[in-house]
Amino acid sequence: MRQKRIQRYLFLVFLGVILCFFSGCGGANGPDYGVSNYSGPVYPETREVEVVFQVSQTQPFCRVFAELFAFFPADVSAKTIETALLDEARARGAQVVLIGQSRISGTEDGYRLLYFGPEREYALDRGWNDWTGGYDIWKKQLDWLSLGHGEWGREDVLYPEPLVLQVAMLRCH
Repeated sequence: MRQKRIQRYLFLVFLGVILCFFSGCGGANGPDYGVSNYSGPVYPETREVEVVFQVSQTQPFCRVFAELFAFFPADVSAKTIETALLDEARARGAQVVLIGQSRISGTEDGYRLLYFGPEREYALDRGWNDWTGGYDIWKKQLDWLSLGHGEWGREDVLYPEPLVLQVAMLRCH
């Protein structure tokens, strides 16, 4: 009788672990970080990440190792966007994050990172793609939004509609 109770308990624990695994709780993306399809190079985590809004603000020898679209749900603040992107950038080993344009998202998927390249990292002075990567997805987005230097990191700047940002992550040796 006692052994059956132990077996039943172990089965329930096993079932709980399996359900937790498939539901994503305790996953590698951390709390509130949604889905990421990153498959690029692995670098040590960085402490400081510089944020720039123009390619001309970076050093020409910096190398782009990740290009992505960052999707955010409605009613998110510019501070939340900053925190989420810098956390991701530090975890991926970025030293610089280049923020491109922003638009109202054509979908309401919550927070999601959609990496689309590059296949190999490249130096900015030898091939910046001028945000042409992922164009087929980008052209399906809606109206333009302003998320630039003046809005970046501000708690009082709220976006009432879901948005998507162009982001590039760089290493500068």
